[in-house]
Amino acid sequence: MVNVFKNKDTITRYILIGVRAIVFGLAITIVLSLLFGCKYLKVVSDSMTPKYAIGDVVVVNTKVKYEDLQIGDVITYKSGLTNVTHRIVDINSRGEVITQGDANNSPDFSGSGISKDKLVGKVMFGIPKLGSLLETIAKPTNYMILVIALILILFCLLYTSPSPRDPKTS
Repeated sequence: MVNVFKNKDTITRYILIGVRAIVFGLAITIVLSLLFGCKYLKVVSDSMTPKYAIGDVVVVNTKVKYEDLQIGDVITYKSGLTNVTHRIVDINSRGEVITQGDANNSPDFSGSGISKDKLVGKVMFGIPKLGSLLETIAKPTNYMILVIALILILFCLLYTSPSPRDPKTS
């Protein structure tokens, strides 16, 4: 069999770096979730554009205290069975937060605010297009293509003949 890579060690090194990056990313995700009570939610509407677009992922701190919320904070709250991520634009006389999407013309609820029991958490930051990428990878056909491609790469790395070397002279 012929080696399809000019330098097998270089390719192996890059693959190992990629695997380490993925493992490190997963470890960071787990640590953030455990320490800060983070949730990762995909944005599904354009109500927060340009800050967060459809397909972005927002990282939400679920351990934030309701009393610590301020005007300007972006929060996620429950509205029925749906999570809504909007910015706090006011706090009413009952201490409830009033929210509005950055792209919307009016607040979410007229006269009433988001109560403490509906709060999911405060958005810490967003990751552009990550939700769309993960959704694309998660489709069965794309997932199978990715798995087959990884198997082929590993096969080529493990089962190719070594590159020719100059014979050593004694």
